[in-house]
Amino acid sequence: MTGPIWRLVPILAGLLLVLTYLLVRGASPDPVLHERVLQALHALVLNDAALHRDMLRARAGLLPSYDPVVEAGRGVREAIDTLRVAGAAPYGGSSAGIERHLARLVAEATEQEALVETFKSDNALLQNSLAYFTHASHDLGRRQSVAADVGTLVNAMLQFMRDPQPEVAAEVTAALERLARLPGPQATEVDTLVAHGRLILSTLPGVDAILSRVLNAPTAERAR
Repeated sequence: MTGPIWRLVPILAGLLLVLTYLLVRGASPDPVLHERVLQALHALVLNDAALHRDMLRARAGLLPSYDPVVEAGRGVREAIDTLRVAGAAPYGGSSAGIERHLARLVAEATEQEALVETFKSDNALLQNSLAYFTHASHDLGRRQSVAADVGTLVNAMLQFMRDPQPEVAAEVTAALERLARLPGPQATEVDTLVAHGRLILSTLPGVDAILSRVLNAPTAERAR
């Protein structure tokens, strides 16, 4: 009996080693996949920050084109797609918790893409009207017949741009209506200025609301 038992010891030891190896391998991440996941997380956080920066620059009129916004948004989506493919594989299989996080990331990224597209179109209108308003108000402000009313409008509009509250919007509206009622040879220029002023009044709060939603989205925090 002793001989057969001792002959089984190497076999049992070998099986124990194989089992230990499989357990350790199953509990340890695949180094290549693990690195891919870390890179995707890093890319997501960096592109999300770049998206915020470039949207703020666009809102301030400091971005000549929306290409950086598009590129950053694409980077966020590609990073999330990489995470979806990798899942939780390097950690021994996906878990319900990680799957929920990934599903929320995808939903947030989809919503963010829609918000960014709306922001791009609305902000383009806003920047165009702001540029015309600045130019036209400067020209009309040199005409004595409308200078005082244009000055009142410009002051109210500057305050509205800094703090677009309803009471400030009411002041801008009143200034626009007063200016629109003024007779004179500059009626066409005044009408165009008033039209752009009203567009700024209606567009700016929505643009800022979209920007705030994107800036406050928990995408990067959820990734972390």
